[in-house]
Amino acid sequence: MNFYAMIADKILWCKLRWYEHQNNGMQYLNMRYQNHPRYTIGEYTYGYPKIYDFTKTAKLTIGKFCSISDNVTIFLDGNRNTGNIALYPLDHVFQHKETHSEKTGMVIGNDVWIGHGAILLPGIKIGNSVVIGAGAVVTHDVLDYEVVGGVPARHIKFRIPEHMREPWWNKYD
Repeated sequence: MNFYAMIADKILWCKLRWYEHQNNGMQYLNMRYQNHPRYTIGEYTYGYPKIYDFTKTAKLTIGKFCSISDNVTIFLDGNRNTGNIALYPLDHVFQHKETHSEKTGMVIGNDVWIGHGAILLPGIKIGNSVVIGAGAVVTHDVLDYEVVGGVPARHIKFRIPEHMREPWWNKYD
């Protein structure tokens, strides 16, 4: 990151904190990524995740009403093929080829709470109304209404019984 990008990032951080103070503690990802060509962030979603997008080709979709705690890391791509002789991305660096993997991008549903310090790896789909525990490393898809935690993240329980599940977030369109 060059000097000007760092300054712009700090100014944006200050604007977001001011916006958060003016709006009852809600900091919006939408302000930062509202015009991004590959990222879609739903209304009322807030947080400051660190997003790694190495190839600049992956897509990110985050639903409405998501709460993303501090120090959350989202990897959209960057997997290594452990079957190759070298783990270093030689094709990408020396031959300027795009390194494609079927595990790129991410979809995060509506009403998701991602705990402090969680790490989300590429190619996963996180369902609606999910809780991801603090410090969890999510390596696989997470079902709707599931609570996961640990390293790697494992099923802990379902938040509410199946007969009580209702997509309430659609009522606020």
